[in-house]
Amino acid sequence: MPYDPKIDYYELIGDITPSSNLKQIKRSYRKKALKYHPDKNPGKEEWAKNKFLELKYIYEILIDKEKKERYDIDREKYLSFKNPTSYEVRPDWKYTTNLNINSLDINLNSINFVKRKPYVVHDYGKDSNQIFIRVFIYSVMFIMVLVTIYMLIYINQ
Repeated sequence: MPYDPKIDYYELIGDITPSSNLKQIKRSYRKKALKYHPDKNPGKEEWAKNKFLELKYIYEILIDKEKKERYDIDREKYLSFKNPTSYEVRPDWKYTTNLNINSLDINLNSINFVKRKPYVVHDYGKDSNQIFIRVFIYSVMFIMVLVTIYMLIYINQ
């Protein structure tokens, strides 16, 4: 597996963050290593071997202090180049991508990021015309089932 800061190594190992200590990284690696070990996956040895080697490569990067620092720096650069998408659909409505607000060190009490308005969903089931149509369709279906049963009984006699 080639080195790629676009891939989230922390997520692949699972249950760790960039601030996780060595003990947490080792514990998470062992859990995943047992899951992807070729001996634990009979019939899928080749797939498990590839996943296991990929996991081992990631673990070697995260366990080495210099490699981990380099990965974290490259990862931050990659994430900083990705611009959050923002769509202005209606006035006072703002849709943005998910940002990790905790990593920004911003006082959330003083800033209003997104004005929230509830989505309005029309419940067609409460409209009187819709209810009439549904009752009519269900009644016709019920009558068709009764006629089919009557016809089957009449044919068998």
